[in-house]
Amino acid sequence: MRKIVRLAISDYKRRWNKPVLILLYIFTPVVLSLIMWLAFGGAGKNHDFAPLRIAVVNKDKDGLLSEFMVNALNNEKTKKHIKTFIVTEEKAREMINHRKVSGIIIFPEGFSKDILNEKKTEITLIKNPTETIYPLIAETGLDLVKDGTNYFLAIFHDEIGVIRQAVEKDEKINSVTLTSMYNNIGDKITRLTPLFTDKKIVVEDIKKKKKGTSLAIYFFAGMSFFFMFFISNAILLDMVKERNKFIIKRLFLSELKKKEYYFARLVSTVVFIFTIELVLAVTGRLLFGIKVDSLFWLFAALVISALLLSLCSAFIMGISRNEKQAHNYGMIFVFLFAILGGSLIPVSALPAAVRGLSVISPLYYMTESMISLSTHDMDRFFQVLKIATIIAAGLFVISWFLNIKKLKKIVR
Repeated sequence: MRKIVRLAISDYKRRWNKPVLILLYIFTPVVLSLIMWLAFGGAGKNHDFAPLRIAVVNKDKDGLLSEFMVNALNNEKTKKHIKTFIVTEEKAREMINHRKVSGIIIFPEGFSKDILNEKKTEITLIKNPTETIYPLIAETGLDLVKDGTNYFLAIFHDEIGVIRQAVEKDEKINSVTLTSMYNNIGDKITRLTPLFTDKKIVVEDIKKKKKGTSLAIYFFAGMSFFFMFFISNAILLDMVKERNKFIIKRLFLSELKKKEYYFARLVSTVVFIFTIELVLAVTGRLLFGIKVDSLFWLFAALVISALLLSLCSAFIMGISRNEKQAHNYGMIFVFLFAILGGSLIPVSALPAAVRGLSVISPLYYMTESMISLSTHDMDRFFQVLKIATIIAAGLFVISWFLNIKKLKKIVR
C-alpha cells in the first residue's frame, strides 16, 4: 500500500510541473462554453435562447389566412422569441445564404383560397443547413401551426363553407344565417372549452420552476467532460510508453508488483482529473452562476466521473499494443463518446436512429448527472449516477484484466 501511495503522489506531483498545460486544460472548455453560451443569448437577463430569426415570404396577396399567420408571427408578444423579416423570396434566400436567418417560411400563391375551398396546399420551410437547433425549433413550430389549422378547419367546416360561398358570390351574409352561424360557433366553443381547461397532459417548465439554473450548464458540463477525457488519455498514455521502453521492467525488478504499479497510475489519474473538475466546478459557479443544492452529491458525482473517465482511458491503453495505436484508439473513443454523449451535439438533435446509441457513451451519463444535479432533478440524478457507477465497476474489471495481462508480458 505504501508503494502505491508513494508512486501515486509522485506521479500526481509530476503532472503539476507543466502549469501552462494545466491552464489550457481548464480554460479551453471554459472559453468554448462561454462562446456557445453567448451565441445562444446567455448574456441576456434570463439566460434564455436568443430569438429565432425567420424570413417570411407571403406570395398570397390579400389572403386573409396568410395575413393572419404572418401577423401572428410578427406581433409584440412573439418578438421576444421570434424575430420575423417579411421580405421577398429573393431577399430571403440572400439572408439565409449570409446566415442572417435560421429559416424561410413561404406562403404560396392562393394559399387562403385553397384552404377555404378545402384543397391541399403547402407551406414551404427552408432550413439553414449550417444550424441545428433553431431550424429544428422552426420546424416543430410550423408543425404545430399546420396541425392547429387542420383541426380548426375540421371543427368549423360548416361555418367556413358559408363564408366561402358568400365570398364567391360577392354577397353579404343575411342576419338569419349570421345568427345561426354565430350560435353554432358558440355551441362548439362551449363543448370544446372543457377539453382545453381540463388538462390531462401538462408541460412542466423547469426554467420557471428553478430560476437559478443557467443555460450554460448544458454547454459547460458536456464540454468539460469532453476535455477531461482527453486529459485522462494523455496521462495514462505514459503506461504504454513505459511499457514499450521497458522502463516498467526495471521497476518490477526493484520489487514493485504489477498491480501496485497499475493502481498507482490509476489513482494518480483519478485524483488529478478530480482536481481539475473541482476547479471547473468553481469556475462554473463564479462565471456562469451554476448552482447545486448538495455539495455532497456534487462531490460524489465528480468522484464517479473522474473514476469513469480514468477507467475508460485505462481500457483504451489495455487494448493498445503501442503508443501510436493508443493515440488513435483514444481519438476514436473520445469523439465517438462525445458525439453520442451530447458534448458536441445535443442528443435531442441527433437522428432518431442514432439517438438510442447515446446509452453506450459514458460521457452521456456524466453530463446528464451534472445537468440533473444543477436543475435539482434528483430522481434523474440518482438514476444516471447509478448507471455510471455500474459502468465504472465493469470497466474496472475489464481494464484490470487487460492491463495486468500486458504487464505480465513485459516481465516475461
